[in-house]
Order: sequence, then C-alpha cells, then structure tokens
Amino acid sequence: KRAWELAWFKQVVLLQEPIAAAIAYGFWKKQSNNWLVYDLWGWTFDTALIQSKDGLLNILSSKWDNFLWWKDFDWAIVDNIFIPKIIEKFSLLNFTRGNEKYKNIFNILKWLAENTKKMLTYDSEVNVEIDKIWKDDNGNEIYLNINVTRDEFEKLILPFINKSIALVKETIIE
Repeated sequence: KRAWELAWFKQVVLLQEPIAAAIAYGFWKKQSNNWLVYDLWGWTFDTALIQSKDGLLNILSSKWDNFLWWKDFDWAIVDNIFIPKIIEKFSLLNFTRGNEKYKNIFNILKWLAENTKKMLTYDSEVNVEIDKIWKDDNGNEIYLNINVTRDEFEKLILPFINKSIALVKETIIE
C-alpha cells in the first residue's frame, strides 16, 4: 500500500491470481463464457472456474493446494531416479536432502532434474550426465550417465497430476 501511495495512485485493486490470468489471456473480451484456470507454476497449485459476462469476470469457484507445485516434479526425479542410482554405485553416508554436507550436490541434482523435465517435453528419453559433483566417502569421483524416459517421468508425477485433477473436479462441481 505504501508503494502505491508513493507512486501517487488514488486507488489500487488487488486482483486474485486466476482473475489476473483470465485478463492476461483476454477472457474478459468474450461474452458469457466460463473458463477453467489450471495454474501449476508458482508456490501453490490453483484452479478456478471463472465466469466472463458482459465484460466482467467473477470467480465462481476455486481450490488450491499450498503444498503442490512444479518443483515437486523436479524433486521426484532427484529422489526416485538420481539418488537411488548414485547410492547404488557410490558410498555416501546419510546422502539425503536434509544433510547440510550435501546441500550443493542436491542443488546441482535439482538443476539437472529441472533440465531433464524440460527436455522430456520434446524427447522421449534423456541421457543425464552427472559429472564431478563430489567425491564419495571412498574418494571416488561421482560420475554417472542416467537415462530418464518420458514414460518413467510420467509415472513419477502421476500422483501430483491426480491430486490436481481431483481439485479441478471439486472446483467444477462446487
């Protein structure tokens, strides 16, 4: 509010995120339509049923999950593909995300997982090279090539997708 005052705005209205998305996509220009917004990007999953009528937008129903977001997909790759393969081949005591000792490794693995996820948008299989991220407890350099398939990835994220679909159904039925 202070920023608005400093910018000399007389009145500023905060828009709910689904309304902002609807405006961005031009839904308000349509006459008497209902739209479903599915937002799995930021810090939460949001879904909303929006009505566009006579140039006005109204949220008819909305649901959200504060603990479901796109980074869950990346961590699913790290936790279910990368970590088991690393542990299988290398000796690392208490190799977990919560272990401060391995914080940098997990940042790298998360970045690799995000890139893998993006590449699986276009490719049915991605070869991920994990190279020179650390030495294991025996002094061996951690180096692996891991193939990740789109089918494998889709199975990993299915629980998240199902959770979002259940919220969409609740939004529509409400």
